[in-house]
Amino acid sequence: TAHGSASASASDSADKQWTDARLTLTPPEAANQVNHQHTFTAHLEFDYGDGNGWVDAPSGEIINFNKDSGPGTLGSSSCTTDANGECTVTLDSSTTGVTHVSASWSGSITTAHGSASASASDSADKQWTDARLTLTPPEAANQVNHQHTFTAHLEFDYGDGNGWVDAPSGETINFNKDSGPGTLGSSS
Repeated sequence: TAHGSASASASDSADKQWTDARLTLTPPEAANQVNHQHTFTAHLEFDYGDGNGWVDAPSGEIINFNKDSGPGTLGSSSCTTDANGECTVTLDSSTTGVTHVSASWSGSITTAHGSASASASDSADKQWTDARLTLTPPEAANQVNHQHTFTAHLEFDYGDGNGWVDAPSGETINFNKDSGPGTLGSSS
C-alpha cells in the first residue's frame, strides 16, 4: 500500500467599494419679508468611491422636505432632482418668526460592484420679517395757505418674538402726493 502526502492551497480576494451621499440645503439661513415666497434649493451629491470625489447625483432622486417648526407652509413635501442633482421647494408665510426646514434623502448608490444603501440630510432656517408704516393723521382739514404736517412712523417686526419695534434711525421714507391740490415740502 502506498501512502503519500498531498498539500492544497486556495486563495480568493474581494473588493469593497465605499460610497457616500451628501445633501446641501441652500441658503442655510435667510430672511424674507412676510408674503414674499422663499425658495430652498436641495443639492444631492454622491461619492461613488472611485477616486473622483463628490459628483452630482443623477436625475430622478427624491428629496423629502419637512417644516420642523415655525410659521409658513411648504409648497411641496418633496422634489425630484434634475441632471445637476438639484431640485427646489418653496416656503410661504404671512406671519413673522423663524421657520426650521429639514431635507432628507434615502436610497441606493449603484457602482460596478453593487448597490449600497445610503442617506443624507441637511437643514435651514428662514426668518420672516415685516415692516409697517403709519401716516398720521389719516385725515385732516386745513385752511388754505396753512401748512399741514404729516408724521410718518416706521416699525419693523424682525420675527424674533419681540413684535413691532421702532425702525432704526436713518431709514428713508418716501412721500408722494397722489391727487389733489397742494405741494409736498419734501419727497422724503
